[in-house]
Amino acid sequence: MKHFKLLALAAIAALACSGAAVAGPQWTFANVGFANGDGDEDFDTKFVGFEGCLSFADMWHVRGELASGETAENDGLDVDILQFGVGFHRSISDNTDVSIDVFFGTIDETQPLGFSIESDYTGYSFGVRSMLTEQFEFNASVNYADVDCPASAACDIGDIGLSAVDVGGQIGGRYLFDKAMSVGVGLNFNGVRGDVLTVDFRWAFGDVF
Repeated sequence: MKHFKLLALAAIAALACSGAAVAGPQWTFANVGFANGDGDEDFDTKFVGFEGCLSFADMWHVRGELASGETAENDGLDVDILQFGVGFHRSISDNTDVSIDVFFGTIDETQPLGFSIESDYTGYSFGVRSMLTEQFEFNASVNYADVDCPASAACDIGDIGLSAVDVGGQIGGRYLFDKAMSVGVGLNFNGVRGDVLTVDFRWAFGDVF
């Protein structure tokens, strides 16, 4: 609950600053990033990921994400995540956008002995991105995912063979070196995976379509 209070307060603060005469965030970009976190039940995570987002028709975007890494649970799991989504973004001021995304993906986990488990998930998120200055962006989101758990480490042990609900969020900031290049730092939090710190480097292309 404290995480969601923090998200709400941060979003309110960003909206309170949304009257500044700064251009809004860009929605066509490519990221490469690293994630590291300590979760519940020794579910430590280390991931490297790639993400791309393409904006079109001024208010729509499609996303794709590929992440690969490992967790410390069950003597170590190699995990690959592939996710796709489509979303709608709309400006609520000159420098602030809100967005709604629907996404789906797969989680492929391989145990040390080579046994592999694949889980599918679908979900949606609500987010806000605000350019507080020409060089600093604030961003936050609340996420909901429904994960199919055929014995997957992505779900709580009590959810094995069932469908698990994962509710989490993200809060972060981004420093822009120029209009194209930037670095972002964020904190993702959810159930089993706990708090995960992310760092990414982004190249923005501007809206193509």
